[in-house]
Amino acid sequence: PAPIPPPEPPAPPPALSLLTRHLFSPSAFALGVVERCAARTTPASCLGDKDLYGCTWTGVACQVGCATFESQIGCDTQGSLCAFDQDAGVCSFATHGCAAYRDIASCTTAGGACDWSEGTCFDIARANIVCHATSQEECRRDPAVPIAEQIPCTWHVEETIEIADARVYTGADAAAPNSTGLCVAERRCAVFTNSHDCAQLSPRCVFNFDQGACVSSRRVRERHRLCSPNADERHRSCREDPQTGGATFCNFSFGPAAGFCQRCGAFASADACDALFSDRGARRCRAKCFPDEPIPARLRDHTTYEYPAGY
Repeated sequence: PAPIPPPEPPAPPPALSLLTRHLFSPSAFALGVVERCAARTTPASCLGDKDLYGCTWTGVACQVGCATFESQIGCDTQGSLCAFDQDAGVCSFATHGCAAYRDIASCTTAGGACDWSEGTCFDIARANIVCHATSQEECRRDPAVPIAEQIPCTWHVEETIEIADARVYTGADAAAPNSTGLCVAERRCAVFTNSHDCAQLSPRCVFNFDQGACVSSRRVRERHRLCSPNADERHRSCREDPQTGGATFCNFSFGPAAGFCQRCGAFASADACDALFSDRGARRCRAKCFPDEPIPARLRDHTTYEYPAGY
């Protein structure tokens, strides 16, 4: 009789990954990805396995991102960083889980749940709840309390910017409305990508329409002289540039009634002024920098603002 062929060797076990998780028990999958992520000791190697094992870098170590787990068993392996929602059946960042992140890069990529302020990673949703319930007098940092132990709050007043330590209205109404304000979480300005969202953190943040970016008003003040017809007399006009002695004008980059003093020397011709986002800024550029050139009808001022001489 013909010899009986030897049995086929057993198939090798499937390689563990997010794609093969259904082939493993919840506990085996959880332990497997935890071990593999923990073996990555650098941010590059950790994030390189994000799509393979769900790894995320906390600033000091490589761990599995909370959303990777679909069961209580896996979620519990991350300790206080993650919490399992029994009703929704999802694992997400715990209320205090954001504090586990030690650098801005890992904090701000943590599922959109965290943000960075003064060297501390905090939970956005929790911070907003606390801040919204805080009075204006208490909506500030306490110098006697370590920064890491505080909820970062700031006082928000709609359509305003700080000029010379005063809040100045930046909107289109000739009569500035008196907004009472609200205490909000102190987010980074750069996280907002449009003017509407950026306005949620004024006067700390202001949208620069010429750059198309939400920027810190404090950083702008450090580099430029701010200007507005609603500001005090010192900041209603743009003086000569202290470095070059050349003329400057208010560019109205921050809205209908606010901007910063920009050098005329940056514009080669009157037509170059038209590159400014604001028609009002383009008009001031032409009037101040190229006084001998006529101002096109489309840029003629149609607002109720009265501009001081030299503005």
